[in-house]
Amino acid sequence: GDVAAVVLMVQPHVALRDLYNVTVDIDSTTLVTASILRSSDPHVTAASLSGTRTVQCCWGLCKFTDLVIAKSGQRYVLQFDSPGVKTTFTQPFEVFGPSTLNVLRQPSGAVSDSDI
Repeated sequence: GDVAAVVLMVQPHVALRDLYNVTVDIDSTTLVTASILRSSDPHVTAASLSGTRTVQCCWGLCKFTDLVIAKSGQRYVLQFDSPGVKTTFTQPFEVFGPSTLNVLRQPSGAVSDSDI
């Protein structure tokens, strides 16, 4: 189901790495864009990603700070793209929806066999 638009509790960070898996810390110009990897799961297919989806790397590190998925579901995977750089993905994760219902206002003063 839908949940209120809340910023992801843990925001992704993406590193620019060379062929030897070393962070390219001299790069502060590359732009990286985040998106939801589409799947056959109807929750994932119907979800959208909002917030600042494209960030500029600083010293080879690209930090996302306000990404939001406003639909609960399982098996979400984020994809990160930049022209000329190999695409990378997160591990699957879950966005949780409401877990309890609370009565905020109790009924009172009803007459038997009538609408409240």
